Amino acid sequence: MTSQTIAEAERIGSLRLAMAALIIAPLAVVNTVSFSVIVFSGPLAPYLSHGVGMGLFGGLVLGLAGALGSTFRGTISQPQDVTAVILSISAGTIAVRLGTSNSETLLATITMLAAIAAALVGVAFLVLGALRLGSLGRFIPYPVLGGFLAASGYLLLRVGLDMAVPPSAGSLLSLPALWRWGPVLVVALILLWVTRSKASDFGLPAVLAVSFAVFYAGLALTGIDLASAGQMGLLLGPFGSGAGEWQMISADMVIRADYSAILAETPALLTLVGLALVGVILNASGIEVASGAPVDLDRELRVTGAANLLVAGGGGLVGYHVLSDTLLGRRLVGRGSRWIGGSAALACGIALIAGADVLAALPLGVFAAVVVYLGLDFLYEWLWLERRRMPAQDFAVLLGIVGVAASFGFLEAVGTGILASSVLFLVNYARLDVVRSRVNGTLRLSTTERSDAASRLLTEQGGATLVYELQGYLFFGTAHTLFDQIAGQIAGMPGDHRALIVDFRRVQGLDVSAIYNFGKLEQLCRTTGVRLILTNVAPALMRTLGPSGLVDSVERHPTLDDALSIVEEARLHRAELAGSQPKSAFANLIERATALLGDDLLAREDVPAGAVVVHQGAPSDRLILLEAGRLSAHVKGPSGDEITVASFLAGALVGEIGFLTDTPRTATIVADEESSIRSVGRSGMDHLADLDPELARDIFREAATLLARRLARTTALLREVSL
Repeated sequence: MTSQTIAEAERIGSLRLAMAALIIAPLAVVNTVSFSVIVFSGPLAPYLSHGVGMGLFGGLVLGLAGALGSTFRGTISQPQDVTAVILSISAGTIAVRLGTSNSETLLATITMLAAIAAALVGVAFLVLGALRLGSLGRFIPYPVLGGFLAASGYLLLRVGLDMAVPPSAGSLLSLPALWRWGPVLVVALILLWVTRSKASDFGLPAVLAVSFAVFYAGLALTGIDLASAGQMGLLLGPFGSGAGEWQMISADMVIRADYSAILAETPALLTLVGLALVGVILNASGIEVASGAPVDLDRELRVTGAANLLVAGGGGLVGYHVLSDTLLGRRLVGRGSRWIGGSAALACGIALIAGADVLAALPLGVFAAVVVYLGLDFLYEWLWLERRRMPAQDFAVLLGIVGVAASFGFLEAVGTGILASSVLFLVNYARLDVVRSRVNGTLRLSTTERSDAASRLLTEQGGATLVYELQGYLFFGTAHTLFDQIAGQIAGMPGDHRALIVDFRRVQGLDVSAIYNFGKLEQLCRTTGVRLILTNVAPALMRTLGPSGLVDSVERHPTLDDALSIVEEARLHRAELAGSQPKSAFANLIERATALLGDDLLAREDVPAGAVVVHQGAPSDRLILLEAGRLSAHVKGPSGDEITVASFLAGALVGEIGFLTDTPRTATIVADEESSIRSVGRSGMDHLADLDPELARDIFREAATLLARRLARTTALLREVSL
């Protein structure tokens, strides 16, 4: 990029920034004054001058906080309409209760009401930010955020059209009103086309500059002076008297205020705080989504909270991020700029000192066109472009939010959207299978390695053991379906000594409906003679299940493998295979090899309890047969701790994987109790191959057969689990 191109880009950027400031600054003042009018209306109208000062002071402090402290460069923070409405209701109630005879007490009470509201909001924001709970905004569903922005677009469209039409013109569809808002809509559509087509960086400021020029030229040609134009509703002003009559909170105000009247408004104040919390999270999240720039919600809460505490100290109006003005500034400049927020704050400060009438001569229609343009831009983005990228059900939620906003109100629309998204989430979540795997004992054996005869028996009778591994959150949408599945499988289980193992290792929680259905399952198992075992029940789940009494009436074990091993031992005891067992084919082959090789090459070794037989990573230089006792295999976990992965009982073959593949030991083998092993090394097998090649082949074949049998069972289990 050449220096000339850089200079031209800087000039364009400066021009766009100046134009944005010219638009944003008066809008900030107009909005702030409007919110002050909302609060100081009816019986409080005589104090409007003080109220305008309160609003402008809040706009100054909040604007500086947003401009300097926000993570998004270009954030505009100002007093808000929603909180102003709640404050106006409380202020009106207090005015009726106290009467207007004692004006100083009434004004002091209303001022302290606004200060306490700002202080409560400030503290709430600071606490949430300090606790790093701003991430709550991340849980707002995307369709709700989209609907929030689209509804904001609709409301901006209506506000812009209403700005252009004086009350005397009647409804928007009347001919006098059409003459007012028709040109405004045309300018807004031109702005939308210019910004969306991106034909030129000068497009938007050029359209606005021409609009200003045409307006003043029209006044000159028709002979209408500024005073007459103001009376006709063509200008921002006049604002009325008294923007400069505001005073900061004094000791006299603090003393004069009627705090019993303020205390009576506690419900309204708490409602205001709640709405402010929802508003700042929605607006900040909306800025992030619409701009594509990351926003630190925790920092936004802290900065805005501190600003509201300063506002409370000066007697201003509560506020936070203004979504529409912030995004408008970004549209006008083409990027985020702290000068935008600074211009809004500066305008409020100038108006506070000099009076808002300094802005009264600007054309109202141009500002109305900008507001309408921003509303149309939101609607185009979310109702036209996003419809192609969003699933139909999510887009339906978005449309519903806009419809409710148009028919009932903005807060009702957001609440409806959150409710609809929650229902959709529950429906979709209920469709997810909470069963991670459902297999029987034919495929799912414990990690305990047993003799051939014991393994064959357990495989043959494995159909009498049913294993369910659950996952996710068990609630009313999934609990009944789960019960029906298990009940149906129990009815088809063979054998007399049946067992059902339900594993909770991947379960995050369960509700009352799930607890009720597990109670039904316990009764079903008891009446049908099925042994019910729960495994991996976390302490949190134990506390949830505790009041139901289910924990005390059901057999529980720490892990699924423990439960499988216990069920297998019971089955072997009934078959009289748990104690002395017939020798395995491999043991018979080893005895024949011992007769040929002797104890020197095929050694028998007594291993004391706790002794290490082989170390993980050591060379796999021998094949081991466990003749008596019990061994276990351990591996090092990611954190360096030892994890038990298998147990070996008498008759089990140990270390065949490493021996056959000539790879280092994959686990450390430890004697759990005094054991007796017999092992043969590679030199012994080589010597056996010389003496009796067929016997050596039979030993290798039997080891490979055992390994292949385990692999086939594991493959079948994985296939079953992945279905």
